[in-house]
Amino acid sequence: MKEDLLIAFILIYKNPELLEEVIEFQRDLNQHIDNKLKLDTKIACEKGCSYCCYGWEVKLTFSELLDFIKSLNNLSNDEKIKTAKRLEDYKRLKDITNQPCPFLDNNLCVVYPSRPFVCRAFSSYDKNLCKTKTPFEFPPILDQIIEDIKEKISTLSDEFIPLFNTKTSIKNINFNHKDNNFFVNLFDIFVLTSENGSIKLKPLKLAKKFISKI
Repeated sequence: MKEDLLIAFILIYKNPELLEEVIEFQRDLNQHIDNKLKLDTKIACEKGCSYCCYGWEVKLTFSELLDFIKSLNNLSNDEKIKTAKRLEDYKRLKDITNQPCPFLDNNLCVVYPSRPFVCRAFSSYDKNLCKTKTPFEFPPILDQIIEDIKEKISTLSDEFIPLFNTKTSIKNINFNHKDNNFFVNLFDIFVLTSENGSIKLKPLKLAKKFISKI
């Protein structure tokens, strides 16, 4: 799977405009999810309800990661520094039980529009069940949403599907205090970051060896 992801990122590096295209496709998926969930008026989730943001390690696909990093780096400098501190503290925890997601601030996600599917789709008919961590069944509409997403992803070129199917942990997100930017090291071959509002894929020393093969 690493090889498949590497091929996708090399193709994107050679065609930088693909970065924004992947992000736009992911945002379309996100919008579809949101629109579908709004159809179920019994869902109890609302702004400021953050019970689902505690006690677990969020994972996101690499396509979600692109949008996530871009949104993080669009925060104000003060917000970035505060968020980076929470993230660094979170990474040092040996037990995250009852610990908040590092991207949660005052019961709100700092990059809410770019939250991954696992957060976006986590929904309940009774928020008290979330509060007490009582097991419950997710709304049935999620089954249809998942099928819709699979169908939409299947229309992509095979080389790019791994970006939408492979997940990584939020713990792999880092912060460069010198540049005041969030970034992710991709297999010691590329660095994913953003500058001036644009997502960037920067090659590391090993990149030349692999880029020439694709």
